[in-house]
Formats: sequence, structure tokens, C-alpha cells
Amino acid sequence: MDFRPAQSAFTHPLARIALGLAAALALLAPVRAAENLDSYLEGVRAKYGLPALAAAVTRSGEIVASGAVGKRAIGLDVPVTVEDRFHLGSDTKAFTATIAGTLVEEGKIKWTSTLGEVLGGKVKDMDPKLAAVTLEQLLSHTSGIPSDTPEIVGIYFNAVGFEMTPTQLRLDALERWKKHAPEVPKTGSPFQYSNLGYTFAGAMLEEVSGKPWERLVEERIYAPLGLKSAGFGPQATFGKYDAPIGHMLDDKGNATPMAWGPSADIPPVVGPAGIGHMSVLDFARWGDWNAGQGKRGPHIVSPE
Repeated sequence: MDFRPAQSAFTHPLARIALGLAAALALLAPVRAAENLDSYLEGVRAKYGLPALAAAVTRSGEIVASGAVGKRAIGLDVPVTVEDRFHLGSDTKAFTATIAGTLVEEGKIKWTSTLGEVLGGKVKDMDPKLAAVTLEQLLSHTSGIPSDTPEIVGIYFNAVGFEMTPTQLRLDALERWKKHAPEVPKTGSPFQYSNLGYTFAGAMLEEVSGKPWERLVEERIYAPLGLKSAGFGPQATFGKYDAPIGHMLDDKGNATPMAWGPSADIPPVVGPAGIGHMSVLDFARWGDWNAGQGKRGPHIVSPE
């Protein structure tokens, strides 16, 4: 559930509430699906010092139990509900990969399509090894593009973010990175978790579809599944505490609520890697659709 920053170079108030959600889902095995989850979740929330926690249980396409405990922000006496929007962090990557599957199925791109083939017309003179990176490698974190470094973080956070659309910013990110040759580990697994890689994958999908990544997700995932709470960016409405929010931790562990504005989420350029949000009920519907391998409907992409 976490958007994985590079040590102190990318300390950001990503929703630790959502991190707790992942922990809770992993710990739900002892809980019978039919019982109310609140008492169980409160124990988990207290143990890990989370402001709030929510979870849902599905069975064969149906939500059979759900619960939410805690407050929307530290120091705020407003309880969370199962309808509240939670930050999803890197679970957003699953949207990007699914969108890729739909476009592969439509013949607009291949898993083996490369950065150079798709984006070389707009980003000139890429390093040949970078240009040879495939969509599949980007989505599986095996491209050789590294995890976030100070230089990569500088690409995410720069002044042009106020001058370009997210789609333009993704091409700009590739332009800034284009001379870096990928480096796959010489031993062991080729896996290197890469938010930048997913940013580039999103740019490829935008290019072949002619639509912004955000519209692709809205039209091909949110709408068909009826995820009415789903959106992008900070989950709280400006000026309101109408959702559980992320908190910034200082060096002493003190938490400051980050309700809205640029500090409440990662930059939009990195959208394909981590800016989705929705309620735990909608997240359960999405998770259950995946658990059913796309066979229960609605049709988004073939099970294969």
C-alpha cells in the first residue's frame, strides 16, 4: 500500500492510515467475515498507533463485513466511516497495469512495445538501452530504472509542475531522464521498485490511447465498477476534514495532519504510480474483482 520513497530524500505525508489498512487486511485471517470488524480493527489501530483504520471482507463478489475506527486526523474529534475516502498510494499501480491490459487487448500497444517505439517521436535521443525498455518491464519493475533517488525526486518536484498538464509532465520527466542507461542487477532478481518506471508506463498508455491517464482510469475502471467514491489526489475536500488524511512525521515522530494542498499527496506527474483514492468499500469491490480474475464482471479486460 505504500508509495516507496528513497530514504529521507522523499519524506512525504502519504497516508499512513492506508498503510495500516494493508496491515489490517493481512491480519484478518482470524476474524470471521460475518462479524462486525470494529472491535478487532480498534485493537490493530491502537497497536500500531494509527489515526484511523478501515477494512472490508468480500466473498464471491459480495461485501460481507466492513468496519472503520479512529479519527480522520490526529487532534480532530471526527470519526471515520466506511464511506470515507482513503489514499491508496501504490495500489494505484494496479489501475495502470490493468489499463495496459485493456490497451494490449485492443491492439493499441504490446507488452513488448518499447519506450523508444512509443515515445521516441516526442522524446528524442534517448539512451539506446532506455529506449529498448518494454512496457512489461516497466510494469514488473524489471526495467533497470531505479527506485527513487534524489535526482528522480527532483524530477517529481520542480517548477514546471505549475506550467504543464500531468500528461505533459510525464513526457518532461522522460526528457529529463532520457540519458540514463538502465542498470539491472548483475546477480539475483532484476526487480527494482520504480515509481519513475510506472510514470513512464503511464506516458506510453497516454500516447497510444490519445487520452490522459486519469481519464483512462475513470472510464475503464472507476465507472464500470461503479466506484463512486474514487478519485485522484488529496482525498479531503479543500477546507474540509471530510476524509481520513495523511500526516507528516518530523524527526522526533511528531505528526502534523496534511489535509489538502500540494503537501497532501505526491505530485500529479507520478499519478500512474500512486495518487488514487476511494472508500474501503469501493476498494473491496475493486479487490474482489481482481480476486475473481475478472470473471465475475463487469467486463474490463479478459481474464487472460
